[in-house]
Amino acid sequence: MLHSESAQKLLIRDKMSQAVSVSAVMENCFFNCLALHYLCNSLALPNDLFQEFPRDDATLLKLKQFFQNEEEFHRFFEAYEQFRANNSKQEQKKLPASTKYIFEKTLILGILFRSWVIQKLDNPESCKARFVHNDNLDMDERRLTFLRLVEYCQEEALKDSIAPIRFGLNALMEAQKYLIVASGQIDSPELESSMQNILKATAEQIELLGQFKPSINNQKEALDLAGKAIGFTKKKCAEIIKTIAEVQNKNASEMVLKAAGYLEINLDCQHNLKSFLMSVKEPLNPIYAANQAFFNNLINGGLQDHDPEEYWVKEGYGNYLAYLSKNGVKISYGDVDSVVSQLFSYAVYAYESAEVILKPKSSPELELGLSIRQGHFYIVATEKTQAMLRQYASQKKLYMDQHDEIERWEVLLQETGSRSLTIENKRDLARHHPAFLVLATFSQEELFGLNPIEELVRRLKELQSGFKTSPREERQAVIPSAAIKSANGVSSQTSAKECQATKSPIVREKELAVDERVNQVPVQKTSEPSSSILESSMALVAIPSKTEPLHGPNGTGSSYDETDAESALVAQELSMLNELGIGREEIRFRIAQFVLTPQEEAYLDLLNKFEKKTKVLFEKAKVDPNYTRASEAADNLQLRLMDLFANFLESGKRQFDYSSFQQNSILAIKNSEKIFEQHRESWGLCKQILGNILLALATGGLFYGLALLVNKATKGRYFFFAPETAQKVSEIEVCLSTIEQIKNS
Repeated sequence: MLHSESAQKLLIRDKMSQAVSVSAVMENCFFNCLALHYLCNSLALPNDLFQEFPRDDATLLKLKQFFQNEEEFHRFFEAYEQFRANNSKQEQKKLPASTKYIFEKTLILGILFRSWVIQKLDNPESCKARFVHNDNLDMDERRLTFLRLVEYCQEEALKDSIAPIRFGLNALMEAQKYLIVASGQIDSPELESSMQNILKATAEQIELLGQFKPSINNQKEALDLAGKAIGFTKKKCAEIIKTIAEVQNKNASEMVLKAAGYLEINLDCQHNLKSFLMSVKEPLNPIYAANQAFFNNLINGGLQDHDPEEYWVKEGYGNYLAYLSKNGVKISYGDVDSVVSQLFSYAVYAYESAEVILKPKSSPELELGLSIRQGHFYIVATEKTQAMLRQYASQKKLYMDQHDEIERWEVLLQETGSRSLTIENKRDLARHHPAFLVLATFSQEELFGLNPIEELVRRLKELQSGFKTSPREERQAVIPSAAIKSANGVSSQTSAKECQATKSPIVREKELAVDERVNQVPVQKTSEPSSSILESSMALVAIPSKTEPLHGPNGTGSSYDETDAESALVAQELSMLNELGIGREEIRFRIAQFVLTPQEEAYLDLLNKFEKKTKVLFEKAKVDPNYTRASEAADNLQLRLMDLFANFLESGKRQFDYSSFQQNSILAIKNSEKIFEQHRESWGLCKQILGNILLALATGGLFYGLALLVNKATKGRYFFFAPETAQKVSEIEVCLSTIEQIKNS
């Protein structure tokens, strides 16, 4: 039977394994945890959260002027959602307002909570809490108060003066032992005299260091003295080594060399001084960082008669709050506990060791994991909050991926010696991405000195200005010229190239397929504006009956033996997705609005892997034009599969909708195979992933997990979690046939 303490640790470990990592943008991970707690539990935000406070800088005031209250805050996202719905070619599934844009809301509220909490800290009780001793807090960060820092600095400053002397003495005495041994191995009177001189000099240096009186303000003097003593002795060793070598006394020479080597290792005592003083400076403890002048004077002995409490109340605490209010300063719960603990009870656990760091008296309403190594927070999900936190994690990944993608472009340009991305380049890359506030997640350095909050406000205003423009009718009245050419019989391949040629190199390579990046010409509105070329094409595509078998027992007799004309229509439909401005990132955003089941996540992972394969083909096409057609086909197919998956999620996931999604997806794959098979290597790159996608589709595994069971029975492994070994097409067909037999039995 488990001991109660062991059981508790197991429970905490389980919580930590499922905890959600919160964004550390602007070092606001703790405040983002607060924001998520409010949002996920549908709690009313503090009444004065959007109020302007004295410590707010000009940039933060701009944000608060943009969002003046909670109603305006939520109304903005409702308006943006309506704007997207009006301008989208797909019907948007109406999700609860609390679920939509949870990452963006948390990002903004985290900034506001920092300002709000620090304003609430400006009171005598909080000032006292960050000054006095509390020795019962063990691992708790709240124990490191101003008074304790003062005492530590005085103690450790003294230790830092002692350290060089102590290490210098140890080095000299250890070298002295080697020299004494060497002296006993010398038989030449001349050498013996020289050895006695060096032994005497070493003893004098030891005595000199022993007489030094360390104090809290002579660390540098101590370090210099120890260094000179060791350096002097080392020089004497070097002089006698040359003499010993001349008389070929090997044993004595080795002993003196060891002495010199030991002194060399210890000559730089600085590496032995990684003390408390260094630990509060790197990284900076907020109390120390806000009052560095005070602590520097203290360490140098200039404040021996100064009252620490008087300084803290009159000046130190104000410096501390001003420092905490700065954007980008890392804050932990110990800095703000006197306010947060009044809002709700919360617990903090060590993320790596599962130890209890902070335990409230009552049952915690909020549980956090704290990585001691990284100073990073994780939030523990409850039954009520787990769905929204999964949604947050999904949206956070979308932002991280886009951030990394823009940074990869920066590195690529620098490596090729072309140029660096400008702020406008980065805005251009980010403007049409579903992670629409992504530049606010960049550091000030990455934004060329621009405050991320400044960029956030600029982007919010840019989005808001679009709410009153680009209604659905205007968007439909402007169709990419490439799409018009395709509709008039121009080959889709030519149209796609012309479409791509109008885009900037960066945007073209990143596949930000948006209408603004292609040559557009106005056309007359038709009497049926809702009808599109894409819809017309889809109406001509024959969809097989679900009751028909996918393949015969030997992989023959397929019900998908389409005619060349039908294949051309499907290929045209795939290409039009790009031409009509249905971008991959837009589809990703639609998918990101849903909490996926594990099976759906596995399917999306397959689509993402397929996308990586298409990028490989595009790279090959740059060198060998023979890959061009295959790369374009793979790219169009992946986009089509993503679009079908998004449509399925938005449909409500009924069985009828799944059948349509399944059949259209399989049809698209089968028609694309004909292009891939013409190039053995391109087919080899795509075969494995497409096989797994077909298997997932054919089994209905998105709902029932049947693919997992069948694959386990036939292959001995769960295919979702072991895609490394490529499966032959014939093996896939046999598996599909087996599945059909199971489903029909």
